Amino acid sequence: MGIDWILKYYISTAIRRVKERRSSQWPVVDGTVYALEASGPRAKVVYTYFADGERYTGEHTRRFWFADSAEAYAALFELMRKLPVRYKVGQAEKSIVRSQDLGRRATELDGV
Repeated sequence: MGIDWILKYYISTAIRRVKERRSSQWPVVDGTVYALEASGPRAKVVYTYFADGERYTGEHTRRFWFADSAEAYAALFELMRKLPVRYKVGQAEKSIVRSQDLGRRATELDGV
């Protein structure tokens, strides 16, 4: 693990937390898990959701210290299952999946 990876981890974590705070009042809709990937210490969930009568696609990516943590996080999701998605009013193409909305198990994996 080089210094560049460590910087990317801390920067992406800081950005994610700021986005989660700023989106706390956005409306919540049911999204659907479309694709899952755990690649090394990174987990990615691709999802679809409907807002303002339109269908949108979003991506939820998390970095972890260990590949096992990324795999455990990805295992929280199941293809074609629902998940809470928040979207920005007036800019419905902007969305976020917040750790706080996913429940206790997801927040336990924060920072691992």
